[in-house]
Amino acid sequence: MGIKVVSYVEGRKEFNIPSDRPIKVKDLLYILSIDPEQVGMIMSGERSLSLEDEVLPGSEIRLIPITIGG
Repeated sequence: MGIKVVSYVEGRKEFNIPSDRPIKVKDLLYILSIDPEQVGMIMSGERSLSLEDEVLPGSEIRLIPITIGG
């Protein structure tokens, strides 16, 4: 089993991270070489996650970039 990551940082990309144990969000970003400062929101379903939250195998998270404007 693994963790599916859908990133909208620098375009839409999908990743499948093989894991049989929970992984912290910050560690997933490190594995994917994504700068945490580029991520404005991390979502799992309807739930917002922090960098310290653990993601369980079989889960899917979405990385939404920071948006600026008005």
